[in-house]
Amino acid sequence: GANGFEKMDPKRYNGKVVRSQGREVYFVQEGTLRLIPSLSTFFAMGMKLEEIIQISNREFQNMKQGEPLPHKD
Repeated sequence: GANGFEKMDPKRYNGKVVRSQGREVYFVQEGTLRLIPSLSTFFAMGMKLEEIIQISNREFQNMKQGEPLPHKD
């Protein structure tokens, strides 16, 4: 149907960093949101701020939340 948007594949963000409306930034692993606990962890993972993908709240709600990532300095 016209609403193929509803059937979004959470795995399409695998290996990417996303955020919704909050300040929290999540790494997507196997279609699961893993909270990045700190900016130092984010940079230790080799990520750049411009790589963060803004996703809609609906997409965010459709993804399951996993354990937060371990803190790295």
